[in-house]
This record gives sequence, C-alpha cells and structure tokens, in this order.
Amino acid sequence: MIFQLNDPIDEALKATMVHELFLCSERISEFKNLAFADFSSRRSKAWKVRRHDAYCQFIHHLYEFWVAAAQRNVLNTKSLRFDVLDELLTLEARKAIKSRRDAMEHFKPAGWEQSVQLLREVDNDFGKHFRLVRNRTAHVSHRRAQSDGDDLTLSQFFTRFHHAVAVLFETAKFAWTVKDIEEYDWKEIEAFDAAVAASV
Repeated sequence: MIFQLNDPIDEALKATMVHELFLCSERISEFKNLAFADFSSRRSKAWKVRRHDAYCQFIHHLYEFWVAAAQRNVLNTKSLRFDVLDELLTLEARKAIKSRRDAMEHFKPAGWEQSVQLLREVDNDFGKHFRLVRNRTAHVSHRRAQSDGDDLTLSQFFTRFHHAVAVLFETAKFAWTVKDIEEYDWKEIEAFDAAVAASV
C-alpha cells in the first residue's frame, strides 16, 4: 500500500518499528545476560537453547525493523523483492560500519584501534545471509539444525556477521528508541491488553 509520511499508515508502521526495536532490545539484553554468564559452571542444554533462542529472536526483530525502514524509504508497504532487500541491508550495514569507524578514527576513544579492527567490512552477501538466517530461525526448517549448501548456520552467521548486526542495532536505537515507553501510543498492543483484561 502506498502511503505518505505521517499519514495513518505511516503512523502504524512507525509504531510497528518501535515495537520491533523494543523486542530486539529485550532479546539482545537476554542474550548478553546468558552469553556472559559464569562459564566455569556446566551449562545445561536448556540454558543453551534459551541463549540460542534469544539470539534468534534478536535477529528476527532486527531484520523486521529494517524491512519496515525500507518500506518507509519507498513509502510503500508492499513487500520488496528479496534481492533488492538483500542489497539494501548490505548497503545499510556498510554505511553504519563506515560511520562508526569514521567516528572512532576522528575522536580516538581509548582502545579505538582495536575496535576499528573489529568493525571489518561486510561481504556482498551479508543481506542474503541475514535474510536466510532470519527465515531459518523464524520458520520450521531442517536447515536450522544443519546447513544446506552455502547457507550459513546461526553459529557461522554469528562468527562472520555479528559485528554488522550489532552496528545495525545501535544505529536503529540511536534514531528510534522511545524516550518514555509508558507514554508511547502502542495502538493494537493497547487494544490487545484491554481485550485480555476484559476476558479475565
């Protein structure tokens, strides 16, 4: 559907983007809490599944946020072709990484040289792998447990591209974090809460 900035469709899309970013923040916090738990103790299978799921959900919500951002850029909620979206996500990651590297090189914070080295350029297939990992972790697929061909597993994606999704997340947070979550108009979420409250 074609829309204009600040019309009702755009307002609904913005609420959805804020919701995705909120969920993304929740899941990456959960992942970090689990990732940096005491490694000296034996980790249970349930703990490993929770950590895996937290990262899967982080990827899912971050991907959906950037899909909505792409829709806002073209003022159309119609799904973009996956190859176009793959390229856009790769370009966004490159812009975000370049911006972060430039800021570090300009301001030179403590340890900046090492941080800049960690912010390596992403390959042309970043957007494709971001989409495929998101699809594999959001839908039932045997590829979630085993790679097919050149598809990356979640662990391979994490090793190769976590720096890029982390910078995309920070970029999104900078522009889209709601200052007061209690004052934000959550639209359908409020209606759902009222429906549940009425049924209890």
